Amino acid sequence: MPLETDLAFARIRPAYDQVASQLKLLILNGSLAPGERLPVESSLAAAFGVSRNTVREALRMLSSMGLVRTERGVNGGTFVAQIELDDVSEFLESRLGLLVGSDSITPEELTEARIMLEVPCARQAALRRTDDDVDALQALVDAEREDHTGWTRGEHSHEFHLRLLRATGNTVLELMLAPVLSISRPNMLQPKPGTWDAANDDHTRILDAVRRRDSDAAAQLTLEHLHRVREITDPSYSEPRD
Repeated sequence: MPLETDLAFARIRPAYDQVASQLKLLILNGSLAPGERLPVESSLAAAFGVSRNTVREALRMLSSMGLVRTERGVNGGTFVAQIELDDVSEFLESRLGLLVGSDSITPEELTEARIMLEVPCARQAALRRTDDDVDALQALVDAEREDHTGWTRGEHSHEFHLRLLRATGNTVLELMLAPVLSISRPNMLQPKPGTWDAANDDHTRILDAVRRRDSDAAAQLTLEHLHRVREITDPSYSEPRD
């Protein structure tokens, strides 16, 4: 029977894409462990029933994703990459930065995301914080109060939010939100007069709630603080009233 021209046919993915996808799955599910050497190209080609050029292209794809690395020499080969948390955070930060730079993501969206994520994080931090967390947060609040330079006060403020996030004890939350905080940071470096003192007062109150393990107060104070941040970054925004 002749094929009808209006039939919806599924496009077949290139062979190298399919090979890369299967190897990616093996890496992500742990079948191929970090640091493990992959079979040589000829063995992979035979296993997948494709050419060595196809395997080579698949490995290039995985390398561009940061999932594998290639070493030359007698003991060289292609290895599953050892991924560090900082590497992932920097990757997300750079990609978010590009999206903000191209206006695909607005500063207002970043601040809205912070409100949605940081408020429950503050609640969790109050419940899980350690004495070391409190000491580190206090040091940042003190440094922010004593500093009179906008740039460095902004850095202290940024570090306060990062340290509060770390106090949740949840690596995934830190990994997700830290890049958003870093990308949001430039919007706060030259705010209107009085902003830094107000931010320092907010941080002091948040810290006091965290120290007392008052999770409700920590969440509410963080919410109020981030509303003020959003008013600064988005002139058309006004804090919701009850």
